[in-house]
Amino acid sequence: MGDDPAIIAKRKCLKCDLPAAYYSQNPKQAVYCKQCFVNMVHHKFSYVLGKNRIFKDGSSKDVLLVWKDSLPDNFLLETVKTGVNQDIHKRLEAQPQVLVILESAQTEQLKVEYEKALKRKDELNMPWQWNFIHFSEVFKQDIEFIYDEPTIDQGKASVLKYLFGKASAKNDRLEFKRLLTELLIYRAAKALKIEKVMVSDCAEKTAQNSFDALCFGRGSSISQLTAPVDTRFPTVSIIRPLREIYDAEIKLVLRLESSLNDFEEIKLNQVQLKSSKTVQEMNVEFLSKLQASGFPSTLTSVVSTSSKIRAPPNSAAINSCCLCYEKCESIDYCPACDRLLKAIPSFPDELRSFLSTLAK
Repeated sequence: MGDDPAIIAKRKCLKCDLPAAYYSQNPKQAVYCKQCFVNMVHHKFSYVLGKNRIFKDGSSKDVLLVWKDSLPDNFLLETVKTGVNQDIHKRLEAQPQVLVILESAQTEQLKVEYEKALKRKDELNMPWQWNFIHFSEVFKQDIEFIYDEPTIDQGKASVLKYLFGKASAKNDRLEFKRLLTELLIYRAAKALKIEKVMVSDCAEKTAQNSFDALCFGRGSSISQLTAPVDTRFPTVSIIRPLREIYDAEIKLVLRLESSLNDFEEIKLNQVQLKSSKTVQEMNVEFLSKLQASGFPSTLTSVVSTSSKIRAPPNSAAINSCCLCYEKCESIDYCPACDRLLKAIPSFPDELRSFLSTLAK
């Protein structure tokens, strides 16, 4: 994906007669002019929403957009903004709100995170409600949103450092954090009485979800973790409208549309690989190497196939796991989550009991 003239080789745009200037994952098949490239990427977003009738059939128009200051997060906000500002025939019939998840365990750094989010809100310049919440709220019975200058309870900060600041069982700690983030998003949407949540999982992230699920014994959840609409949580659907859009496409569109001033110098290459230390990083590396080694459809094939996998019906699975909300036979935790909590050294029994009680 990019704009290398040697690869484009003076060809015409696939969609019109203008000279091509950009290409996606397979330049042998398709190259585009600037506007057609941008339209192609945005069409992937619209296709997911339209095919799954996200805002059709009289369903609620309210939707919560999750923002954690990543490029895909910003692309999601910009794309929804473009959609709701279209003329009446093409308009995205949505009433968005934004959920900002702050994660720092240090007060000064937390204020920096908060100010950055406020700046992004001003740049977007849309009359949407922005809801700020700290990651540690997931450990509270009744979550609270941030309405003034943010602070963090030192007790909760200690819990975060204890759970995620240690090097042991790093794979499991990362997986646990992913599950807690999903749980927090669900609880926040529920508190705001919003039934639809959009997350910015792009093709790379969605394919990684598939491989991570297999590595952590979540094969039965693989379709939900990669599907356009994740229906594990009661009354709340998690929507992945970017699941077919590549990270490099996101970077290129943001640069072409000059959505954010900081994006002018973004490099269009695939994600830079570092020394692999966790299962999650090794999965990213494996998928990226396949994608770059002559298999341009790797990610789309993984995402498409994974979302079609279904576990055999199990009439005994009548309970929902307290952590991942996958159907299971046990009352509290599914086998994968039970193994995960046991794998983290000295995992607090109080927290295990709290999560179990919270879901009931």
